[in-house]
Amino acid sequence: MRLGVTGYSFDDCMIDYRRAVLVSLVYWVEGYPLFDPNDARSLALFQGWADRLAAAADDLSLESLLLP
Repeated sequence: MRLGVTGYSFDDCMIDYRRAVLVSLVYWVEGYPLFDPNDARSLALFQGWADRLAAAADDLSLESLLLP
C-alpha cells in the first residue's frame, strides 16, 4: 500500500497512462477541423501537439494497445 492505494500496480498504472495518451489523439483529431491554418499561433499549436503525440505514441508503443 502506498499513500492509501492498494491493488493497483505500477504496470496497471502504465497501461492506463498509455490508454490516456491514446485518447488524447482523439482530442487532436476532433480539434483539427476547428483550427485556422492561416493563424500562425494556431498552426504552431497543432503542429507542436501533433509532434508530441507522435513522439509519445512511439515511445509508449501505443500501437500494441490497438493490435492483438
